[in-house]
Amino acid sequence: SLSPKGTSVSVDVTGTSDTISTESESVGTTISERLVADLPVRGRAFTEFVQLTPGVVQEGDRNGLVISGQRSINSNLAIDGADFNDALQGNQRGGNEQVFFFPQTAIKEFQVVRSGATAEVGRTGAGFVNVVTKSGTNELHGEMFYFNRNKTLTSPDAFGQDLDNAQNQFGGSIGGPIKRDRAFFFLGVEQNYLRVPFVVRFDTIPGATVPASVTALEGEKFGTNNPTAIFGKVDFIVNTNNTLNVQYTHTRFRGENFSFENPRQNIAEEGNYTRENSSNGLKGSLVSVLSPKFINEFRAQVATDNRLEQPNTTTGQAVIANFGTLGGDRARPRLFETTRYQLTDNISYDTGRHKLRFGFDVNINSVQQQRESNTQPRFDFESRTVSNVVIATSIDNYAAGRPRRFRQTLAAADPNDLIYRGTQKEFALFVQDNFKVSNELSLNFGLRWEAQINPQPKKPNPLFPQTARIPNDLKQWQPRVGLAYDLGGRGETVIRVSAGILAARTPANLFQRVSTNNGLTTSEIEIGETTVCRNSIVVNLA
Repeated sequence: SLSPKGTSVSVDVTGTSDTISTESESVGTTISERLVADLPVRGRAFTEFVQLTPGVVQEGDRNGLVISGQRSINSNLAIDGADFNDALQGNQRGGNEQVFFFPQTAIKEFQVVRSGATAEVGRTGAGFVNVVTKSGTNELHGEMFYFNRNKTLTSPDAFGQDLDNAQNQFGGSIGGPIKRDRAFFFLGVEQNYLRVPFVVRFDTIPGATVPASVTALEGEKFGTNNPTAIFGKVDFIVNTNNTLNVQYTHTRFRGENFSFENPRQNIAEEGNYTRENSSNGLKGSLVSVLSPKFINEFRAQVATDNRLEQPNTTTGQAVIANFGTLGGDRARPRLFETTRYQLTDNISYDTGRHKLRFGFDVNINSVQQQRESNTQPRFDFESRTVSNVVIATSIDNYAAGRPRRFRQTLAAADPNDLIYRGTQKEFALFVQDNFKVSNELSLNFGLRWEAQINPQPKKPNPLFPQTARIPNDLKQWQPRVGLAYDLGGRGETVIRVSAGILAARTPANLFQRVSTNNGLTTSEIEIGETTVCRNSIVVNLA
């Protein structure tokens, strides 16, 4: 008989480093959950973390992501595999401006692909960003946060003025089980109250007399940026072969004096505008294990993105040379509304040496937009000189009602003609194979086909045939090829090579110009060198 003589216990501690993918030709970076949670970012817009990736910058005017030198509107952003782009102007949903649109507390990690996108990825000229959100587990976890910045923590500006700068941002998330091992939930909410001061100071014209009503417009003003973002997610393990996921996103936003650009400016507060946003998205996905080798992923979503920009006043804009700008914003009101419908299905088949993947995507956007310049009257005032002697300054001419130039865009017949409406339809098919030639070498071959069916102008101008038809693009064939070679076979150095054709989508904003700026639906009126009172000009045109 055998009996135990004794036992011993040993503990081995092994250090590990980040592994390098040796099978993908794509070049990119994964922003981990720890980086998203720990690195500071004012405004908690997670897309700013993308700039941690080499070769990626953020545009100063659009705030879009420039990846590998491509225009920001030609990049592509997805959240859990679903399209999260602005159908009107490109970039992320919510618009080009710096608008908070998704709670950072719900972000687990995301991947930034700079080059070498496989055939599965389309509608981009180079870069692709895919976000992975958090999910609930069998244990209940959550977080809460609060950030505050107030006047006492703000130093005087460059002109020695104490500015009342205030920001309060708070929120949190919670996730856990609905039924252990079967159903889980996750909820994230964030709110931001931001008030940023700016100072209105008009330029000085020597010897000019400024009306008291104009001087009263100077002083400290405030712009606000107050968004709310909500994300909810439920995961169901239907059975051993099927997992169902349902997500809901909601964002609302209101910003007053939203467009000020500098702490000190010579544009009156009345020349600003108020912006309001509202966005809702519902997405569902079903992952099915058809066999040990077959996996099917089906996704569907419906998402809205509505934006309205209203001027502070409808008074005509007065541009006073060497002094400043008074009156309302000449480019507002603006209207942006989109509804996106998307269906995708991807199938993966793994034989061991071959990893086949193929699928389709249907992406339909119903859009409407109003975006015209000079929809409110604009008057330009300049100094008058005789023999190089100033006889009336620009502010004098403003006070006397003597504009040098007048401009305004009016609807030729129906005011509704200023609003562009259309439906943009996008379809895609792809197939790709990742072939493991050896333990060190992997090859990827793929082919993607895309079609973009564009809306057609409702009232074309017979004098300009280009306004009668927007060509569809049904031949976007995009072959892709790449390789990854593990130099030395130790996973320490990998050589990646990729080539292919990529086609970016055309934003609906470009179609609006053909529909509303065709010389038929609108009339651009311009009067120069007039001495007529500015009020009389408006009356005469009416």
